[in-house]
Amino acid sequence: MSTGRLDVTANTAIEAPLMVFSADTHVGPAPEHLRSYCPAKHRGSFDEFASQYVPMYKEMFEMRAFSDEYWEGRRRNDRTAGHHDPHARLRDMDRDGVAGGVIFHDSLNGQPFPFDLTNSLGNGIPLPEAREMAAVGRAMYNRWLADFCSVESERNVGLAQLPFWDLEATIKELEWSAEHGLAGVNFPSPGQPGMLQPGDAGIDRFFAACASLDMTLATHIGALPPQEEYGDPSGEGNFHFGLLDSGEWGMRTVYQLVILGAFERHPNLKLVLTEVPGVFWNEMCLKMDSLHRTPIRRQEHKLPKLPSEYAAANVWMGNSFQSRQEAVAAIEIGKEDRFLWGSDYPHAEGTFIYSDDPDEYPRTRLSLANTYHDLPIEAVRRLVGANAFDAYPRLDRAALGKVADRIGVPVSEIATTPDLGGRSDISSTGTLAFRREGPWS
Repeated sequence: MSTGRLDVTANTAIEAPLMVFSADTHVGPAPEHLRSYCPAKHRGSFDEFASQYVPMYKEMFEMRAFSDEYWEGRRRNDRTAGHHDPHARLRDMDRDGVAGGVIFHDSLNGQPFPFDLTNSLGNGIPLPEAREMAAVGRAMYNRWLADFCSVESERNVGLAQLPFWDLEATIKELEWSAEHGLAGVNFPSPGQPGMLQPGDAGIDRFFAACASLDMTLATHIGALPPQEEYGDPSGEGNFHFGLLDSGEWGMRTVYQLVILGAFERHPNLKLVLTEVPGVFWNEMCLKMDSLHRTPIRRQEHKLPKLPSEYAAANVWMGNSFQSRQEAVAAIEIGKEDRFLWGSDYPHAEGTFIYSDDPDEYPRTRLSLANTYHDLPIEAVRRLVGANAFDAYPRLDRAALGKVADRIGVPVSEIATTPDLGGRSDISSTGTLAFRREGPWS
């Protein structure tokens, strides 16, 4: 790729390496990594889950209707130990020039969530008869994740998994997670049967606790709407419709928290909607503002401010592996402060690609140059990392700045259009990090 430098003065603020922060990374601990976190009285049940249900989950996962190219990328990324080893993950991030990241479950390595096969991307709510053991699994995972995040803790935003069907247990686990170094909550898309809903009176206690503890809510797009069946997962049409439907479903998190007044009552509450392809900020806000102004609504029931004002203060969109068109659009509408870059590590559709060749140029860095070359550098700094400090207030700006000084991407590296020729890891691995047309391709 080009190594031409920007035509800038010797201003260290301008030339300082980019602090790149991923709003979207994943882990996938296997049973052997989690077993020691299981209470002794449940070890037998966990061993049964590991021996019977984990193989079944892996078989189901292999049925998904991905392309041959995508499977090739997934198999390659399976070779990193970063799915479960914090040291390997940080080595991968160092190579990519990524200072830190938000951590969701489900790294697509075929490992299910403990005691809950339905908990895809943190959005599942189990059936009533399964909730006792699902709560055990969430507590196990949180304790494993707290230890995982303790390695270079300034670089990690671990997201707590909470038993949202039980308010008292949810708040108790939230407080434990905050005390032990986790920095946010994996908040399911509202509407799951059995889940406390944003309109429920009791959930305000949870929102108040999150706001007071600076525990940001993060909803990952991609889980299925409740009680929806799309048929055989190996059917490509079923699978692709599910991607579109689940994305639209996830937007409900923003609409519900804004319209039902969660941000009015809790102005310090923060929400990040993760892995949203496209830039729909103005359309989203126009829908809510138009509803706010409709003459069929009683004026005394209106929120004190426009919905778009709450969104502009409390909501961020995570464009995982933000494309060139998404970056340009965010800047053109003046909302570069509302979007977060994400690598989707270690998913094959993201920017990361495993390599054991120290001379192979990292695909993440190539993607960053492809997306942000020639754009205003201060806007780029916000999009690739600085916005994370507002969205996740538990982050340590000074500490991450030191990490960026050590491993960050030089400004000169993203100055010009990169040469993408000869990169087989773009054409043959199913990555979506170099999209040119619409949100998906």
